[in-house]
Amino acid sequence: MGKVNHRQLNAAQETNLRRYAALGLGTAVLAGAVTTMDAAVVYTNFGSTVLADTTTTDTTPAEFSLYLANNGTFNLTGTGINVLNFFIRNEGVSATGNYSVITAGVNGGVTHPLNFIGVTAAAASSGLYRYPSRLAVGATVGPTQTYVTVSGPQSSLEGGTLAFGNGFTGSKWAKTNKNSGYLGINFLGADNATHYAFLQMTVALNTAANARAVTLIGGGYQTTATTAITTAVQPAVPEPSTLALLAAGGVGGIAAFRRRKAAAKAAVV
Repeated sequence: MGKVNHRQLNAAQETNLRRYAALGLGTAVLAGAVTTMDAAVVYTNFGSTVLADTTTTDTTPAEFSLYLANNGTFNLTGTGINVLNFFIRNEGVSATGNYSVITAGVNGGVTHPLNFIGVTAAAASSGLYRYPSRLAVGATVGPTQTYVTVSGPQSSLEGGTLAFGNGFTGSKWAKTNKNSGYLGINFLGADNATHYAFLQMTVALNTAANARAVTLIGGGYQTTATTAITTAVQPAVPEPSTLALLAAGGVGGIAAFRRRKAAAKAAVV
């Protein structure tokens, strides 16, 4: 019985190594991402990256651009296509002019519309306010959801308002215990087709020192066009020993595993 269990365990481990090799997971992990077994969804772990306006003596917002690289991971370093931009203004604790807004990305000098799950409401002045929804874990982001489109430059009336001042009635991310969750979006990928994605994040309260800062926790991108994605907690990055094995190359990893398996088999009496 011991021999049977030993062989079954080895077979399962070798199968996983083959899957990792086929997915090129070693490269994805080194890039701070974990790819699911079906190779369709790529997750990015931001490690709780804080986007904040650290200058409170002016009214100029801080701008942060989010990009999608060719390997399906999100980044803030300018690699890939510009998916969206964050504009964050902090004029001091509890200031009514503090805000965090998302706008459409600009690629090759051309603004590409950004669509997010949310609602549109009449603004106090001319125009409309657009409020991104705060989704829960397990929510679907796909073709059947209702989206709001933003395609103009940074503006409280033209972007998606996460939070403004102490929070408008329609704000979904502005209040205590209602400022953390998932943002569901879709946009045109490098293949010029619609892709669905999500960002897990938290918006700082207006009473915080870094008022209306956005903390990026993770994200998910569906590499298959026009296919839905489900919001999820980002998978943990493999431990160093596993990472070293994957980074060494899938084929080499399997070959080394086979050698160990053969040695273990010879030792079994």
